[in-house]
Amino acid sequence: GFPLELTREIAAENWLEINEKEYEDYIQQLSKYNNKFIVVTPKLLGGKATVSKLVSICEKEDAGLLVVDQLSLMKDERAKKGDNTKQRYANISEDLFSFSESKGIPVILAAQANRKSVEEGENDLPDLEGIAGADDIAQNSSKVLALRQKDDAIEIAVRKNRSGRKGGIVKYSWNIDKGIFEFIGFENVSGHIRQNKKEKVESQIRRPKSKEDIF
Repeated sequence: GFPLELTREIAAENWLEINEKEYEDYIQQLSKYNNKFIVVTPKLLGGKATVSKLVSICEKEDAGLLVVDQLSLMKDERAKKGDNTKQRYANISEDLFSFSESKGIPVILAAQANRKSVEEGENDLPDLEGIAGADDIAQNSSKVLALRQKDDAIEIAVRKNRSGRKGGIVKYSWNIDKGIFEFIGFENVSGHIRQNKKEKVESQIRRPKSKEDIF
């Protein structure tokens, strides 16, 4: 992996709209945090990511949060001959949940929506059955968020939440290049906007106090 102080080449590829001064200011702000942000790719792992490889990195780096992007790119270490995609996804999500429970480290796992959900959900966010590959992913999760980009906004719906409420859609305008979100409002299940006060939220990386601190 590599620390959050990314190289200029990587920054140029991902944040084309940020000028040199903005980039320097961004790096200086990140340097104030005690924790670091590590990116691990299949190339660095010597192949597809597995749960045991990710666990080893988390333990070595004393990680406070694990983000996996995405499930379909992982290898199931418990796979048996003849296992289908559904079973492989079930095994991986179960192993990640067990790791999170045993170590108290939040795990955020990205998974695609299935084709049917995308085709039928043009005007709505995917529900739990819209997760591609397996219902077990939702069963092995304490919280499930459905996300989509619509025009220049990000819409987020809480589809499952073992420790709080669910339902409704939170909307943010999103500048992907600068990592800046502007809160637009909360739309309840009836489609009414309950809040429309705008507030600017700049992306920050911090160590969560507990796994309930992330949802």
